[in-house]
Amino acid sequence: GGRASAGRSYLVGGDFWEKIAEKWNTTVDAAMQSRCANCVAFDVSPQMLECMPGNVDKDGILGYCWMHHFKCHSARSCNTWAKGGPIDDDETSNSWAEKSK
Repeated sequence: GGRASAGRSYLVGGDFWEKIAEKWNTTVDAAMQSRCANCVAFDVSPQMLECMPGNVDKDGILGYCWMHHFKCHSARSCNTWAKGGPIDDDETSNSWAEKSK
């Protein structure tokens, strides 16, 4: 599955990366490069970072996922990851916010 499996895999291991690599028809190494930190829907714009509770650990930051409408950690991943991110400017963030209304 989605976010929960990604989170468990990130924290304790498991077969998440093998399953996602198979789903995406790629290698495990390539799949492991597909993280929230570089997803097109992951918002770490200045205005969004002001809303976040702060640093969580040395391995990444919290941002907002516009696909699933929740905050998430930059080192995680899920089935709906899409190339092209992150969102790092307020104008793009506002555009995603408008689309989600």
